[in-house]
Amino acid sequence: MHQLIGWGDMLVFLNYGEQFLKMRKLTHQPFTRKGTESYRELQIRLTHVLLHDLLGSPQNYAKHVQRFTTAMMMEIAYGHRVVSDDDTYLRLVDEAIRVILDSGNIGLSIVDVFPFSGGETMGASIVLVIFAMLHHPEAQAKAQKEIDRVIGTSRLPDFSDRESLPMVECVIQESLRWNQPAPLAVPHCTRDDDVYNGMFIPKGSLIFPNAVFMCLDERIYSNPKEFWPERYLPKPQGNGEPHSGSTYGFGRRTCPGKYLADAGLYEKTIFPNWSIERLTSDCVIDRKTPVAGLGNDLGEDGAADARPDPTRIHWK
Repeated sequence: MHQLIGWGDMLVFLNYGEQFLKMRKLTHQPFTRKGTESYRELQIRLTHVLLHDLLGSPQNYAKHVQRFTTAMMMEIAYGHRVVSDDDTYLRLVDEAIRVILDSGNIGLSIVDVFPFSGGETMGASIVLVIFAMLHHPEAQAKAQKEIDRVIGTSRLPDFSDRESLPMVECVIQESLRWNQPAPLAVPHCTRDDDVYNGMFIPKGSLIFPNAVFMCLDERIYSNPKEFWPERYLPKPQGNGEPHSGSTYGFGRRTCPGKYLADAGLYEKTIFPNWSIERLTSDCVIDRKTPVAGLGNDLGEDGAADARPDPTRIHWK
């Protein structure tokens, strides 16, 4: 399918070989953990614009989040600054994302396509955090209490505060594990016969990384369907469980922009230091129960499109 839509030369779709190795090296160089620090000023500038727009029209929160995560990708990749919703390149990126999602490639995860999916995936991850907070206001309250204690009200948080905000970090990581934004990564075929953990995998087998299963693995996570941010804290505060790490892909196919996306997710999640509330309170929320009036059910596999109805939530 990617050949039919003219995207056969994109890194995510390339077969392993010389061209793939060259493109991967070029793509990874600007996005090392250290390299992404050079983009922090840009991220902060765009976040300030995001905050301004959220205050002006909070009902359009998903649109604002998507616009400015995409704007960050466009400015980094092409040096193009997005200044309005009518921006030509912004519309082109939106169309490219639509083509990806409508192309029929089963299991296609936009987390692996840069620059188009960089904004979409980060935006989707931010919305997932919002959705998790609507389901679990007690976790949001704990994160807010930590922010108030560490930072106070005299300034906005910045990247240097991250290590001092373990509960905020836990909430972000648990939101991504609890409702994985990329349930299945891009499938690839084996080049040769292989044996893995005693299982024979014939040449040409189509392999799907099952991220949802990894996030809900009872051998790793206690009560995996429960939203429990403290699980990542060391004992006795938590259970010392590992971050899932599956959001950005695996092995040599890991998303090259994972450190940039991680920083962007942290910064955009913590900067809006406000309460997000649902306007209805007539149901008890758990993983299987949709938020009353929002029309969003996570489902058993955690793969639902969790995007709350903006008319049913309140920001303050």
